[in-house]
Amino acid sequence: IAALIHHELVLPAQRQTGARQVLVFTHNLFFLHELLKQLNRDIAGAAKKCHLLRVVKRETSQVVPMDPKDLLNDYDALWHALRDADANRVPSVLVPNTMRCILEHFFAFTSRQTQLKDALTALTREDASFAPLARFLDRGSHKDDVNITIMDCAAYDVPYYLAKLRAVFELAGCGQHFDERMGVPAPSAETTGETA
Repeated sequence: IAALIHHELVLPAQRQTGARQVLVFTHNLFFLHELLKQLNRDIAGAAKKCHLLRVVKRETSQVVPMDPKDLLNDYDALWHALRDADANRVPSVLVPNTMRCILEHFFAFTSRQTQLKDALTALTREDASFAPLARFLDRGSHKDDVNITIMDCAAYDVPYYLAKLRAVFELAGCGQHFDERMGVPAPSAETTGETA
């Protein structure tokens, strides 16, 4: 479909023999990247040939510029959603499942499932109110057919959730990964007391 759009709509528009403008809406990152690769094999180069926008939905929708490098894959998109939640650009109801998907991807890919369970257990011992969220995060997206909700939608506390997610990564020895993905600046030599 991406090739068809490119050859039947985009190329004629570029030659000014067809439509003057082609608008494509998608939720699918793979499809987006296929469209961009039709324009140029290098995604960054393709982005220079078109105008990419992202629709952010909340009480009202916002249309914001999009850098294709921010959403190279589903894992990047999950972290992008958390950064948006942290900036109050998306509904907080997205946060728990996004956290669970990030943890599943990261800890399965790095073969650290035991460290994930240990971190969730340790955090639950420190903070009993974390127990429902820990069970939700440890449950797995497709573990069973019971769809549990951890709390009422109005009660999502994004800063608390993000602090707990950061703590999970820190306890697993991967705090730097969380910081990098959330865009937390690395400590400078001045703040760490190190000298050159």
